[in-house]
Amino acid sequence: SMANLNPLMDPLNPYHVPNGDNAIISIVPIVLKGNNYHAWSRAMTMALTSKNKMEFIDGSLSKPDVGDALLPAWKKCNNMVLSWIINSLDPEIIQSVLWIDIAKDLWDDLRDRYYQGDVFRISELQEAVYALRQGELSVTAYFTQLKGLWQELENFRPIPSCTCANQCNCKLIPTMKAYIEGDYVIRFLKGLNEQYSVVRSQIMLMDPLPTMSKVFSLLVQQERQVNIINGGQHVLTAYSGTNGRGNFKERNFKDNNFQSAGRGRGRGQGGKNQKVCSFCGKNGHTVDTCYKKHGYPPHLKNNYAINNYVAEHDDDADDRQNMMSQREMGEGSSIVCNIFNSLNSDSWIIDTGATDHVCNSITQFQTYRKIKPIHIKLPDGSEVTTSISGTVFFSKDFYLTDVLFIPNFKLNLVSVSKITKALS
Repeated sequence: SMANLNPLMDPLNPYHVPNGDNAIISIVPIVLKGNNYHAWSRAMTMALTSKNKMEFIDGSLSKPDVGDALLPAWKKCNNMVLSWIINSLDPEIIQSVLWIDIAKDLWDDLRDRYYQGDVFRISELQEAVYALRQGELSVTAYFTQLKGLWQELENFRPIPSCTCANQCNCKLIPTMKAYIEGDYVIRFLKGLNEQYSVVRSQIMLMDPLPTMSKVFSLLVQQERQVNIINGGQHVLTAYSGTNGRGNFKERNFKDNNFQSAGRGRGRGQGGKNQKVCSFCGKNGHTVDTCYKKHGYPPHLKNNYAINNYVAEHDDDADDRQNMMSQREMGEGSSIVCNIFNSLNSDSWIIDTGATDHVCNSITQFQTYRKIKPIHIKLPDGSEVTTSISGTVFFSKDFYLTDVLFIPNFKLNLVSVSKITKALS
């Protein structure tokens, strides 16, 4: 055949140059800058192998003698490999190698300059793996960086193959692979931001640990959910669909200096199915949400009027109709009735004076994160510091963001003013 007569026509011969190959193309996506020699050399050797040109840099194909018929072909291929390598170098490096004429000499020169030795590079990779944190990176970008470091480390220290004469059944190699995969998963999880601490703990409690691919998939789903929550959408999705209508009773809690006897009841549901507190004897709430027993919110004091709206369930259709017909309700009351549609716990109080949402149980948070410490003075005079804020879900259509976690506080508060600002 023609290939047997002319080696230049044989696709497996290193002198063969396909029509698509030329000296101006770039065959690797990595630019050698000195500190990335190992990744660059790996990419370049793979590219040259695929083009059947490794012989020009590994020394297995010497330059033909003058007068040899293959000398022109060797020069052509040698210059092409030189160009491919130079095209992948940083401009500062190019100036120092531009006059090297043989591809192998160029390859050896770069290796002598930038190859730091396996032990030193392994040390660098190990330090980089343990120091890497997600920070401002997305989960995908963080995973990609960690995987690149991990794969390079594995390239230096690959798991050995079994050399037994007869295939053994000790399962040592699979066990070693499982250990390495577990280390990989742990490092990935430990470097995540605190907002993923809940799902991280859940994964680390699994036995056995899931694969890295499965863990990555779970974290991407969690990231997508967090982005939806924090993506600037309305805090109350149910609000826009209810036109300000809801099922609630408005309560005015009165302290010693509150002067509104009679007038305050015009918007309430006095006398019918009212709750009575067994602790203070007042109407409109139960002992579970009594300020006098559990303590007032941080922004309230015992010597001035308290004007809160407490959401409570009312199945009476007449009561609902009467409350919806109150045209004098302000914006705060309108928001309260919408909140009630999603609240399903008597432990939450709708507070028109609170500046922030407050939750006293970390288990109610869907996600949470560390924030700059905030100092809070409790009603009993003690001070606490919170550094956790997060998101609390009540249903698929209603959730609160930026909820402060205060474990020593007796009540959970929904701030009407905070919701009003979010909706505006």
